[in-house]
Amino acid sequence: SLCIMRRDTCGQRVVSVPAQHCRTTALCNQVCNDERQFVCGSDNKLYRNECEMKRNNCG
Repeated sequence: SLCIMRRDTCGQRVVSVPAQHCRTTALCNQVCNDERQFVCGSDNKLYRNECEMKRNNCG
């Protein structure tokens, strides 16, 4: 709960964020293979595959 989080992190400047943030940042640590199935991201950059695109745009 929010109350327990505040107690456990007292003075550490920790703030709550939406749960989907935790699921998203998990992609940052994802290991991608070298498969070449190029994907163009909405940032107009070309990525080797979808996994690489998600990993580079996580968080």
